[in-house]
Amino acid sequence: MKKKRKSITKGLGGPYIHIDRQVDRYSLQEIELYLQKEARLLLSEDLSIHVKVVDGSIKAYVLFGGITIYNLMANYGSLRSGIDHVVKDMQTVSETIIERFYDYENVSPDEVIYKARRQGVPGKIQRYLKKLNKLDDSTVNAEQRVDLVVELEEELLDIVYLLEHEEDRNLVIEASPELISNSLPDNLPVPARGVLDLRFEDDDFHQDYIYYAPEIDRKNISLPPSVPIAPQTGSAILISPRRDDDNV
Repeated sequence: MKKKRKSITKGLGGPYIHIDRQVDRYSLQEIELYLQKEARLLLSEDLSIHVKVVDGSIKAYVLFGGITIYNLMANYGSLRSGIDHVVKDMQTVSETIIERFYDYENVSPDEVIYKARRQGVPGKIQRYLKKLNKLDDSTVNAEQRVDLVVELEEELLDIVYLLEHEEDRNLVIEASPELISNSLPDNLPVPARGVLDLRFEDDDFHQDYIYYAPEIDRKNISLPPSVPIAPQTGSAILISPRRDDDNV
């Protein structure tokens, strides 16, 4: 059995801002309230918002959650088409919040230590689905395909662990070819509770987890059929309509 240790960003993603500036406790609380307000102006009421600002230099974490992937896809369409729109919408929200925060605090470029638009669980699913497409790539040789299948099997197990709700797990498993999904153990790992609902309290909004992946059978690897992509039906995240020319 092979042991894996992973670090994850919880929720649906969100911005992270690190500014080289010393502020007092009152200012930190004011920044938290401001970020909460700006996020709520942009996001659907169905989503929860969690904000934490750490002193020293300013470190602001904003995370979104409180909704299942399954319910999101009811508005976006299929998982394969919808997850791209979820990630793009979350990045649009994150970038907007970062820009507004810079204006609100008069942040100069020299003060910016780091910023990120974290993609959370949807980003992990998106990367997995894109990697599935490589199975149809004629330039991938047999040895590379075997390695790719092993990677995909491990990534699917990672994702299943992160999805607390059964309908979310089934959505990702059903979008996977049997070549990959059949590798899942009969007893799926206990889910990381609170990943999407944000029911957690820790210092840096991350957690480490350990699971044991079964040994991979590298024999008899075959190419699965491609999965059709369904059209987008709308946004479940943004209050204002998403524009295709949004810079994300």
